[in-house]
Amino acid sequence: YIFRELAVSYLDRTDLAHVKPVGASFDDLGGGAYEAQANVAEPSERTASKSLEVLKQVASTGYMRKRLPQELVVLQGGMGAMALSGDPVAALNTLVPVTAQAAFGGGATALASGTVTMDARAKAKMQGYEGEACGECGNYTLVRNGTCMKCNTCGATSGCS
Repeated sequence: YIFRELAVSYLDRTDLAHVKPVGASFDDLGGGAYEAQANVAEPSERTASKSLEVLKQVASTGYMRKRLPQELVVLQGGMGAMALSGDPVAALNTLVPVTAQAAFGGGATALASGTVTMDARAKAKMQGYEGEACGECGNYTLVRNGTCMKCNTCGATSGCS
């Protein structure tokens, strides 16, 4: 409310967002029914599909939320077939064809398997935590924020002016 009052009191009439810069005084009348007419036409189906094609060329699929790419297909029953088999190696063999041996003349191919383990310290360093305790809440969730330290838990800052 305070900022609205300041805007009405101190800004020029044409600086306000809801007032068009036409008319000379505050009591000018509007355009009546003419103001209700839209000045934008609905886009045609061709225009909408063309803009979608341009968007697909430019944007990453990660930015196009809740839209599946048209290039996705279900292979050999999809996840339903893999869920029934219960063997992850067999499921992987159905998805990855054995073309590496033919391409390299039947040579051996090394496959990395297993899970990558990470200790809590390395994970915390990757998340940006510095290892100092917060002065406000006591949690060890301080991250560097320029020259300051900011707590991700409570939002307090330390070392700032």
